[in-house]
Amino acid sequence: LEPNSAFGELAVLGISKKRTATVRARTLCFVQQIARATIRKALADYPEELHVFSKFAKARLNNVKRKSLNELDLFRDLPEECTSILAQHCRSEVFLPDSAIVTQGDRPGRLFILEQGKVNVQEGHTQFS
Repeated sequence: LEPNSAFGELAVLGISKKRTATVRARTLCFVQQIARATIRKALADYPEELHVFSKFAKARLNNVKRKSLNELDLFRDLPEECTSILAQHCRSEVFLPDSAIVTQGDRPGRLFILEQGKVNVQEGHTQFS
């Protein structure tokens, strides 16, 4: 994954019950997180925007990417008020190289947006960069 990529949308939307991959920091990474409850609240306030998440999740199943919340494909078409709510609840975190950001099998609860750095994604024994 490259900077400004979002991951975890399948889990946060409930499409998958567990994390489907492990994302491990290859370099120093700055990552923002948005709790599932915050996303669900925003979508409850803007239910007509659920199609945006659904469309993105479907595209993710075939592959996708993004810069700030407004520039992410995932959030691009959301009303400014909605992205503002989400941005207020973003929590930044730093991950050292080789530390797991999420682990396959974890219970989902957050969407992750890679702001800076590079990660490896591993599904089972298959690794992607």
